[in-house]
Amino acid sequence: MNVRLLAFPVALLASIFLAFVTASPPAPPTTEVPGRFSYPRASAMLAEITRAPHVAGSPEHARVRAYLIQQLQAMGLKVLEQDSFGVRQSAHFGNQITASPVRNIIAVLPGRNPAKPAVALMAHYDSVPYAYGAGDDGAGTVALIETARHMSAGPKPARDVVFLITDAEELGLLGAQAFFSEHPLSRHIGAVVNAEARGSRGRAMMFQTSKDNAALVDLWARTAIAPSGSSLTNAIYKQLPNDTDLSVTLAADKIGINAAFADGQFDYHAPSDSAANLDPGALQNLGDFALTTTTALAMAEEFPVRRGESAYFDLFGRWIVHYPLGLGWLLTAIAAMGIGLIRPCNFGTSWPHSVAAMLGLAALTVVSGVVCHGVAKLLYGEGTMAMREQLAENENAFWVYLAICIGLVMFMRPGAASRFGAMLLMLVMALVTQIIMPGANWLFIWPLLAALAMKWLQPRGGMVMTSLLGTFAFALVIGTVLLAYVSVGTMTPGVVALVLPFLVLLLGPLMGSWNDGRRGQIAGVALVVGAGCGALWLGLTDGFSQRHPRPGDTFYLTDADSGKAWWASTSTTSELPGHKGAHVDVPAFTRAQVWGVKAQPTFVPQPQFAVSSSNGRSALAISADLGRLLILTVQPSGPVTDARLNGRPVSLDPKAWTSIAYRAQVPAKLVLDFTAPPGGTLAVRYLYAVDGMPPPAPVPSGPPTNWTQLSGSSAIMGTAQFRGL
Repeated sequence: MNVRLLAFPVALLASIFLAFVTASPPAPPTTEVPGRFSYPRASAMLAEITRAPHVAGSPEHARVRAYLIQQLQAMGLKVLEQDSFGVRQSAHFGNQITASPVRNIIAVLPGRNPAKPAVALMAHYDSVPYAYGAGDDGAGTVALIETARHMSAGPKPARDVVFLITDAEELGLLGAQAFFSEHPLSRHIGAVVNAEARGSRGRAMMFQTSKDNAALVDLWARTAIAPSGSSLTNAIYKQLPNDTDLSVTLAADKIGINAAFADGQFDYHAPSDSAANLDPGALQNLGDFALTTTTALAMAEEFPVRRGESAYFDLFGRWIVHYPLGLGWLLTAIAAMGIGLIRPCNFGTSWPHSVAAMLGLAALTVVSGVVCHGVAKLLYGEGTMAMREQLAENENAFWVYLAICIGLVMFMRPGAASRFGAMLLMLVMALVTQIIMPGANWLFIWPLLAALAMKWLQPRGGMVMTSLLGTFAFALVIGTVLLAYVSVGTMTPGVVALVLPFLVLLLGPLMGSWNDGRRGQIAGVALVVGAGCGALWLGLTDGFSQRHPRPGDTFYLTDADSGKAWWASTSTTSELPGHKGAHVDVPAFTRAQVWGVKAQPTFVPQPQFAVSSSNGRSALAISADLGRLLILTVQPSGPVTDARLNGRPVSLDPKAWTSIAYRAQVPAKLVLDFTAPPGGTLAVRYLYAVDGMPPPAPVPSGPPTNWTQLSGSSAIMGTAQFRGL
C-alpha cells in the first residue's frame, strides 16, 4: 500500500475530528471539585426556573423572581429590587425604541475595601415568549447564583461584588439600561462580567471585551478553565447589530467581558430551549467562566489597566495564545521575508504562475461560497419556516457544504503554483486584516507561518512533523470556520468555503500522490456527487422531528383601514390554506414579509389613542389590553424637541419612521410627548395582536416561536393621523 497516498486523507480526517472534539465542552466533573462550578446544584435550579416561559411582566416571571431572591437571601446577601419603566432606543434596527416595565434583582457581597470600584456579574432572568429560557439566559442566571454561593462562602473579596440579574433583556436590554442610567449603585461598579447564551450546546466562548483589553485578556487567560475565544470574534462582533446587556455597560464606559455558548441554535428563542435539551458541558463551561473571571476580578487589588489591545485565540480549548495587536506587523513581516527567501523557484514554479494561482484560488473560494449559498437556497427557499428547517438540519448540511469545497479543491489538483499562491493569498489577507481588523490577523498569519515551517521541514526528512503540523494548523482553522458556521450558517452557509485556501496551504503538500494522473480529480468528483446526494436527501426529507419540532406560523390579520382580512403567515405560502396566497403589506411589521389568503372580516380589539396639548407640549397616549405584541411606527411632520416616552428621552426623526415595540405581558400604557411647532401632524402606523384566532381558523402546524410569534393570534393593523400637534 502506498503510505503517501494515506497521508492526505488521514491528515484531513484527523484535523476535522480534532476540530469537532474541541468544539464541544468537556463533561462536568462527576464529583464536586473545590473551586469549580457545581453542575448538580445549578441544574436543579435551572429545572426550577424553566418550568414555563417567563416573559417580563408575566405571573411566571414573578414566580421565578421570587425564587431567585430566596436563593440569594439564603446566602446571607443583601438583596434589592429595582422597579422602573425601561425605555431604550438603539441605533441598530432603524433607531427602534423598545419599552417595558422592569424589575431588576440586585445582591451585594461586601468586600474588604468598599471604596474600591465593585465588580458586577450580570445575567438576565426573563425569557422570550414561548421559550423556557434554559439556555437564554437560564444558564447565565444559575451560573450567577452558583458564583454568588461559592464566593459568599469563601474568602472575602478585595472589593464589593454586585450580582445583577436584569429584567427585560429580551425586550431590548431594558433592565440593564434602567440600572446603569438610574440606580445609584451603578456608579460604584467598575467592571462587569456578563453570562449569555445563543443556543443549547458548545463551549462558552469569550466573544466580547471592552476596549484596551490587553490586561483583561491576560487575567481571563490565566484563570480560565477549558477556555474558548478569539480576537477575531471580538472584532467581528463589533461590526454586527447584535446586542447583549454588556452593550449597555460598555456604553457606560465600564470594563467588561462577555461569554456565551452558541451551538444548537434551533433551540434559541424556541420552545425547545428547555432544561432537558441543554448540554451539561455547555452549562458547566459557562459556569466556570462566570466563577473564575468574577473571582479573579473581585480578588485583584487593582482592576486590569486599560492599555493596549490583544490578539488572542484558544488552542483546542486548553490554552490561550495572546500578544499585543502590534506584534501582528512583526509576524507579517517575518512571513513576508520567509516567502521572499523560499521564492517560487523552490516550488518549481514562477512568480507569474504563482500570482495567477493566487487569484485563481481566491476566485475558487468565492465560487465555492456562492455554490454553497445557492445549494442552501435551493434546499430551503425563503421565509421563516425555511429558516427553521435549515436550523434543524444545520449539522447535516455542514457536511454537504464541506464535501463540495474539498471536492472542488481535489478536482483542481493544486500543484506547486497553487501552494505558493496560497502562501501569497494568506500574506495578502494577513496584511489587509492587520490594517483594517487587526484582531483577525492571527487567523491568516499563524497558518502561514506553519506552512513556511512545513516547507523548511519537508526536505529535511520531516514528513511526520510536516503532517502533524499541517494537521494541527488545519484543525485550528476548521474549528474557527465551524464556529462561524454555527453562528451564521443559516444566513451565510458559504462561510464554509473559507477552509478552501487553508486546505491548499496546509494539506496541499500531502496531496502529491493524489495529483498523479486523474486520481485526485476522480476523488473530487466523487465528493461533489456525494454532496449532491446528501443535498438531495436533505431536500426530500422533512427536517423537523420530535427533537426539532415544526413551529406554527399561521395567524389572522385584519386591516382596520380597508376592512380586509387574511389568514396570514411569515413562511411564504407553505402554511396557508391551500398553500396559496399573495404578499400582504404590513407597514408597522418590518422584521419579516407576510403572505395571506382572504378571510372573513371579524372584530379584533385595537389599541386606543388619545391626544392632548398643554403648555406648548403635545402628548399621544396609547393604551392596549394584554396582548402578544404592540408595534407602533410614528413620524412627525416636522422637527420636534424634547421627545419622551413615559418620561424617558427618545428621538423622533421627521424624515423617517420611528418604531416603538412593546411585548411585556402586562397591559400597555404609553405616553409619547414632545414639543413641536403648532399645526403639525403625527402619523401613526400600528400592529396589535392578541391570543386566539376566530373560527373557522386553520390549525397551526406547531407551537409559535420568537420568529413566528404571531402564530395562533389575531392581529390588526391600521393607521392614524393626529393633527394640530
